[in-house]
Amino acid sequence: MRKDRTMNAAIRHARCPRLATSLLVSLSIVTLNFGCAATSHAGPLQASFDNTKPDAVIELWEQHWTLNDDGSTVFHEKKHVRLNSDRTYDAFCDPRITYNVANDKLDVLVARTKRPDGTYREATDYAHVEVSPGASAGWPAFADVRQHLIVMPGVEPGCVLELEYRITSKAGTRSPPAADVRLDDQYPIGKRIVSITAPEDVAVSFAAIHCSPTGARDKNGNAETIRWTVKDLPAQPREPQSPPWQAKAPRLAFSTAGESTAWFKNLLCSLDASVDDDKLIEKLAVEWTADADSDSEKLRAIQESLEETFNFVAFPVDWRPALPRPASTVMQSGYGLPREAACLYLALVRAAGVKIQSGIIAADHVFLHEAPQLGMIAAYVLVLATDDGLEFWNAQRGRIIRDTRWAGHNALWFDGDELRHHALPPFANADKSRCHIVGDIELDGDGKFAGEVEIAVSGLFVSPERLRTSSQQKSKINSIVRNALPGATVKDFTVTALSDDELRVTAKIKSSDACDKLGEAYQLKLAGGGAAASVVSIPLAAAERRTPAWLAGAFDEHIKLTITWPEKWTVDALPSQVEKLTGDWGKLVQTVSLDESKLTVDRQFHIAKRMLAPADVLTLRGPLNKLRSPHAHTLLLRP
Repeated sequence: MRKDRTMNAAIRHARCPRLATSLLVSLSIVTLNFGCAATSHAGPLQASFDNTKPDAVIELWEQHWTLNDDGSTVFHEKKHVRLNSDRTYDAFCDPRITYNVANDKLDVLVARTKRPDGTYREATDYAHVEVSPGASAGWPAFADVRQHLIVMPGVEPGCVLELEYRITSKAGTRSPPAADVRLDDQYPIGKRIVSITAPEDVAVSFAAIHCSPTGARDKNGNAETIRWTVKDLPAQPREPQSPPWQAKAPRLAFSTAGESTAWFKNLLCSLDASVDDDKLIEKLAVEWTADADSDSEKLRAIQESLEETFNFVAFPVDWRPALPRPASTVMQSGYGLPREAACLYLALVRAAGVKIQSGIIAADHVFLHEAPQLGMIAAYVLVLATDDGLEFWNAQRGRIIRDTRWAGHNALWFDGDELRHHALPPFANADKSRCHIVGDIELDGDGKFAGEVEIAVSGLFVSPERLRTSSQQKSKINSIVRNALPGATVKDFTVTALSDDELRVTAKIKSSDACDKLGEAYQLKLAGGGAAASVVSIPLAAAERRTPAWLAGAFDEHIKLTITWPEKWTVDALPSQVEKLTGDWGKLVQTVSLDESKLTVDRQFHIAKRMLAPADVLTLRGPLNKLRSPHAHTLLLRP
């Protein structure tokens, strides 16, 4: 049996808040029918590690939201988890409850452990610890965000952890009740209940995706409760780079914020309302745009100044205040949340005399018009109309063309009363995202090398806002070269093509130092992961996989280097070849050809689609791990 932990142990565990991020793909909406029979997922409860006995089972999980007549809100959660293995202790034994100490009242109703023999162990007073979440700690405006950490007592295999609490929030301190709930978990769930109670004159909109929960309505005075119940949810594996949960998991979303178009207008009005008159903002807007000749240059100058001087803070939407602080306050503090940064950017741009609209970036498959809410927004943008078309600017990222974070999303804004959309296409065509490096390298008698390479990158591998200056271009070229030939630096380069979608360069390169030696032999090391690996990651650690791998995009990589060395040198070891591997996922091959004192290494890696099936990931695992191993990318030469 695990003994009760000390205060120090609790504080130690409190330093690792868990955060999650997700990408988004298409979902289908299932209409709910109240009073219908419960629909269970096919098959028995599945284990996350052992198909016969899961490491944990969530026997009951209830979440309830209440909107009171006076505008106050209540969130009530109950959770019973059976632990069958000590491997689940970190996941469940130190639960955290996040709330705002200034605006919320937290009541921990139950915190206890039911032991296998049926007896209970209650959490003692010293098992309750208040901490500041790492994401919000250190920023005075968010100092009231706290986490109540509970070190559950008497934990051992076979026990059941029981936690129940209630958070009551003052009127006006939180956004209208809304939630986007993932119903399943990496452990099986016996019974899942989600409900919302609101005055009967408040409309509650909702959508259910990938599930058909039992729906019920109950009236109590002038309030109505809508309750959804799902039973026997199987475990869903958590694997690196899985598709976003919205793409596959049972999902229930509801909102009391009203119809999405009106909700969106109110949101943009809240941004405008935060733009107040401030002498400092006016002064900085003039100073930062003094050398700008166009509206676009003004937006760029302001954004670059913000990037250098402003601290962008981010933590979960549920922790954030209902409204952003005024732009003047955000300017004085020097830090802010995404919506606050957008307000400040908007204030500075307008103070510079630019006519601008505010908007958002969201994915259609995430932003549910049936249940709009802040958590479905990917980013805030400013929309600028120019003679050459529309431009979209983000306070932290600058001008957005096809950012990998938001590829496949939409920009949304109002043109008068008309809601406008602009698609940011995904990187789905490998032929439009190329990373090609071809060149000749010569080693001298001192183990140093020099040569010339042709570089052509496009699509996924081009960030035009980061390539406007010669120093930015050189930094990008250095990064590409080092990802193909570690130890190389760019001596000189000529840009032969540069656009929003393409960069072509001829670069003269040299080694920063002599190659490392192994005994008397020089080691010339090529890149194990390839030049594309820094942009497109493929999960290769696990020998088993059950979910597809979600990539940044499809791409085509080609690295061909011809290496020569002094005639009298001998070859101790060559990079190994990788036989040609093809499938509907693409192609992978590495050929190595030796001709006296010349070696040519030719690697081609083509990924034809953004989502790789589990079988395709495992097919690629061995060859790609081989390429990453020293014997596949090391040339050993003895003078």
